[in-house]
Amino acid sequence: MPPSPSESDVMHKAKTTTNNANITTMKLKAKIAILIATILPLLSFAQKTIELPYVETNSHVQSLLIKSIEISNDYTVVNIRYVNSLGAGWIRTYKPGDKKAYYISDQYGKRIAELVSAKNIPFAPKKYIMRSYNEIVDFTLVFSSIDKNIKKIDIIEGNADDQGNFNFYGVYLDGTVAKGEKPKGMEINGKKEQVGSGTGFILNTDGFIATNYHVIDEAKEIEVVFPSEEGIKTYKVSVFLADKTNDIAILKINDSTFKKLTYLPYELSDDYEVGEEVFTIGYPQPDIMGTESKLTTGIINSLSGIDNDNTCMQISVPIQPGNSGGALFNSKGNIVGITTSSLNSIFMAKYKGNIPQNVNYAVKTEYLKVLTKSVYLDGKNIVKDMSLKDKAKIIKNYICLIKTY
Repeated sequence: MPPSPSESDVMHKAKTTTNNANITTMKLKAKIAILIATILPLLSFAQKTIELPYVETNSHVQSLLIKSIEISNDYTVVNIRYVNSLGAGWIRTYKPGDKKAYYISDQYGKRIAELVSAKNIPFAPKKYIMRSYNEIVDFTLVFSSIDKNIKKIDIIEGNADDQGNFNFYGVYLDGTVAKGEKPKGMEINGKKEQVGSGTGFILNTDGFIATNYHVIDEAKEIEVVFPSEEGIKTYKVSVFLADKTNDIAILKINDSTFKKLTYLPYELSDDYEVGEEVFTIGYPQPDIMGTESKLTTGIINSLSGIDNDNTCMQISVPIQPGNSGGALFNSKGNIVGITTSSLNSIFMAKYKGNIPQNVNYAVKTEYLKVLTKSVYLDGKNIVKDMSLKDKAKIIKNYICLIKTY
């Protein structure tokens, strides 16, 4: 018969059992802590998922990252990082109460919070000047409080119509480069300072011209430059009609030296399909690439744009800053769109881990036709049976370089 355990043995075993239980409890707590640390950020992110906001810049480059969102009973604080994708640029916002100021809407488009203040970014008309390629600016927008349980919000820059303005990831191709705090139209050494450029095309023989709205937005003066048999001709123009939502503007030549054209060699067409060959003639980066028009070709890749935007089509036609507002022609030489934007490769590479390959967009002609109801279209296609080379020789004379001051 085994001997009975002594009191000390019993106490030792009890202590050992307690220690083992404590160790097990500590390990369990450690695992729970790790699990919580892993899951909580995911849960928090799921509740605060947002879409990229629109930030006004001189080039309208959408290189944005939402760093964090802090929701309290009093405020909604949004920390944003802007990455400059050009060699120079500027960034700004508008004061609380201004119709162009940022606001927050829910996923259904309902306005739910107003801008209270902005930190590290000046209010308009002052601008934060960015002078280096890939420069990073961190700034903060403070809004009124929102429901902490809301799962998705949009941060929107308002406009005069109190509508949201979106161009996710896109780059507006106006070729603008900021040049300090000088106001637009200012004369330097007796010469007007040019602040932007783009492309346009003749709509009718009376001198109406189509382009993108963002090309001429906020311009004090606008000039168009055409090649001709007599040499370069420059005319002053004014904005006749504008559709900011669809990024379209119609200009009118107001110059006594302009003479009514004899004919227009192309027409507007909404007959197009995926796989169709298309081309454009424009003035990309004229300060670098020169003021001779450039021809680029490609195909229609898709009948919708970013996030299934039906106002645009995706094209493989290579376009650069300055091509904005150019006509997109089909193989018959008729206009099927207006070249507008390109997917931002800098943003995609930095935040998505890949570089988009030649992804570009054009506004469909259906949206241009809405504006042209008050403009007589007298074009007649005379180039449809010509080679691309011969089409380009004729059409280029009706494509203009737009300069803004």
